[in-house]
Amino acid sequence: VVFTASTASPVPGDWAGIHFRDQTNDSLSKLEGCIIEYGGSTAFNACVYLDNAHPVIQHNTIRNSLSAGLRCSGTGANNADINCNNFKDNEYGIYTLNEAQPIIEDNNFLNNRTCGVHNAGTAQVNAQSNYWNDPAGPNQSGDETYGNVDASNYLDNESTCISAPPSNSPPFTPRTPSPANGAVNVTLT
Repeated sequence: VVFTASTASPVPGDWAGIHFRDQTNDSLSKLEGCIIEYGGSTAFNACVYLDNAHPVIQHNTIRNSLSAGLRCSGTGANNADINCNNFKDNEYGIYTLNEAQPIIEDNNFLNNRTCGVHNAGTAQVNAQSNYWNDPAGPNQSGDETYGNVDASNYLDNESTCISAPPSNSPPFTPRTPSPANGAVNVTLT
């Protein structure tokens, strides 16, 4: 299932996004196997917004949001199971506020402009076992974290639990190219 803008040439923020509110029947709610893109207008500031709700969010690609790919607000979003997703090319991959503490595991944070996980609250957010677009973890040359985020254990390669790889991701930097970068007059064998 693809949730996207209805315009011929979509841009981030073309539509509001998907909103789960505190009235959501969390045990029966799941967003799985979707591509959600070009949302995040000022109505929700996210492609997917968990407003005191904690449905399962897994096996999705959430990309090109004007603001957050996923926004979690309030303690009703505690323990929201956010796993095996690609958060790609958003302003923020995940933005938490109002003491929300979702469980963020086995996701790929890829080229989010400000950071992969931004925690605006004081309660610690668990974001372990994720890939941060750098084998050395978050806050290196890939996606960053902000605020009280525990990302101490991280994946050094993209998570493989995601059913569809992210589209149009840049290639990894070659580690031992042969011939060497910039080599000239190389004899072919």
